[in-house]
Amino acid sequence: MAAGGGGGAPSGATGPSDDVPGGGRSRVGCPALSWLESGILAGALAGALDASGAVVRGIGGLSSGHAVALVAVAASLIAVAGGILGALCAAGGWIAGRTREPSRVAAVLAALGVAPLVVYDAFALFTGHQAAAVPGHAAISVVLALAGLGAVFALSRGYGRRLAATRARRALGAVALLLLAFGCQLANRSILPRLYGWFHLTLAAATLILLVLSVRLIVVRGRRWRAALLTVAAVVACWLSTGELRGSQVLRYAAHERTALASLALRALPTAMRPTAVAA
Repeated sequence: MAAGGGGGAPSGATGPSDDVPGGGRSRVGCPALSWLESGILAGALAGALDASGAVVRGIGGLSSGHAVALVAVAASLIAVAGGILGALCAAGGWIAGRTREPSRVAAVLAALGVAPLVVYDAFALFTGHQAAAVPGHAAISVVLALAGLGAVFALSRGYGRRLAATRARRALGAVALLLLAFGCQLANRSILPRLYGWFHLTLAAATLILLVLSVRLIVVRGRRWRAALLTVAAVVACWLSTGELRGSQVLRYAAHERTALASLALRALPTAMRPTAVAA
């Protein structure tokens, strides 16, 4: 598993493996722009699924118009978050691509990127009263953190090989990652709701990252015009959505209290852009 909600991203798998299968660099398209496009598209998908799930579960006082607006708000917010994640992946790939061992360096960067969340989770696991009484829990946390970082390193190298595979193998990988993302989202909404914030933060980050990686296996050749269009659309939609939230108390409540991903994005917004939350 990799995490990126906190900014690190499994930029794993960049460098030569970001090029067209066969090792040669594509004459059209740009791997860095592919990451950006994938991040925005995956974020919009994640946000739309997040809000749609909340609507299906039922939100008191939410009209059909507000339901559509909630989906649009969540999609735009998470699209920007996904774009930031994709940009970080592209930056990692650019750095790794200028080294002698791009695959290994990219995997190291991926592990470093997710290190804050992995370490945080390893120690947060023993913050409960009973868990804190486990003998040697600090040492166990260190071992878990190291194991998690090692897993990210290995998975990142494997993802790089998948990027360089045939179109059919990339498609299979994309479907597998998509299913894993859906599983993380379902677990986030169903298991221990409103308990253990670190657990839900990790599942939210995993959902977004897995979706970005899934879309990236499909979007292999980025285009400047397409990346620019998606970026402008995501930023403008995000700006408009915060204004929409300010104008509706019901929509604000639904976004803050009933979504899993959009609520995290709202808390991460700068104070000047953050719509005031309304107590239930």
